[in-house]
Amino acid sequence: MLALGLGRGEEAIETLLPAARRWHESSCREPGGVAFLPDLVEVLAQVGEPEEVEFWLGRFRAAVEQTKRQRPLAALARCDGILAGPDAFPEPRERPLAILES
Repeated sequence: MLALGLGRGEEAIETLLPAARRWHESSCREPGGVAFLPDLVEVLAQVGEPEEVEFWLGRFRAAVEQTKRQRPLAALARCDGILAGPDAFPEPRERPLAILES
């Protein structure tokens, strides 16, 4: 995700969104297969697309809650931390690490 790291949000979206759509249109609901989805949520939040954030985060949350596995739960907590904003520090930022350490 070089584009995301370099702050090229639109380029990152162009790369990630087609893969997210393919996952959504498939019968697969395995959150491990869409490890990139938290990156998509992050970049959509950065560029100011709240409806898209809500849509993709909702799909990811549903898949994660079905499996309840550690890494997807931590990725979901990362998304929640990103959306909580800087004033919510430190709990939402520390939660993903706490999940992985449990």
